[in-house]
Amino acid sequence: MLLDNGIMTVYRQENVSQPGDMPQYAWSPVWQSYYGEKTVGVNRYYIAMAHDDQTDMLIEVQRNRNISTATDKVGIDRQYLGLPAVDGDNNIYFRITQVQHVDDEDGLPMTDLALERVDGLE
Repeated sequence: MLLDNGIMTVYRQENVSQPGDMPQYAWSPVWQSYYGEKTVGVNRYYIAMAHDDQTDMLIEVQRNRNISTATDKVGIDRQYLGLPAVDGDNNIYFRITQVQHVDDEDGLPMTDLALERVDGLE
């Protein structure tokens, strides 16, 4: 698959306080990759609904086994999604609902991410 739809960034919430201070958490970018958008199939859509999830987008990126559904979110620039620019943060954020490590049609190692849109990094 061609990874020609744009660039995605994985953000992870990390403790940024000094040792001994109260924990303070901030979202930090930890990895970027080009991505290709895939079709969300009917089976995947209904399975997500059965688990009280929603799959808004399915993307494929270069293999990365460090991506987690528990601690990570994905940001994609609005321009790659065909949305108009806004003042401030131009990213649309997604919660990762599923991570699958697959081989593409050329036998290259890839990672599929099922994404659910969220309002921002909270």
